[in-house]
Amino acid sequence: MDLDGWRADGFARAQQKVTLCAERGVIGLHPLLADLEIDGHDRPLDLIGCALMEAQRDMLRTSAALIAEITPFRGPSLAPSIAWALGFAAARGLPVHAFGAAPMDFAARTAQFQAQMGADHWQIERFPGAVDDIILASGLTSVSYGVGEAGFAEALSTLLSMTVTR
Repeated sequence: MDLDGWRADGFARAQQKVTLCAERGVIGLHPLLADLEIDGHDRPLDLIGCALMEAQRDMLRTSAALIAEITPFRGPSLAPSIAWALGFAAARGLPVHAFGAAPMDFAARTAQFQAQMGADHWQIERFPGAVDDIILASGLTSVSYGVGEAGFAEALSTLLSMTVTR
């Protein structure tokens, strides 16, 4: 799971990731490439959201592992939909490998965000090296840092260096 759905070239990026997986001998799945019955934005938002969630859920039910992008999205934390996928994968006991463009730990990122927003009344989890919320971070098998395809490729290499059913 990644932020490709929010990028102008998201479908091309998704296809690149699936191709990279195939080149490494594994089957890559991406929700943007799922066969969804969504005809643009003229459908009610709840139907689009449900279709995307069902596609992610179905993919995660058949997956042996998850590679997730944890680049901060609209704040100091990863996108909520990716957090959902991480939780689903962790509940299934899947290895979860993460990549992201923000090597600063969660406490530092949150403090920086709060300073920018003027919101200093929230407590910050101060666990050195935590990539995000401590419970979420505890479910990750590994983390690498890099943007886009390079970050995904490194996470895929890490995944393939471990014992995973292909």
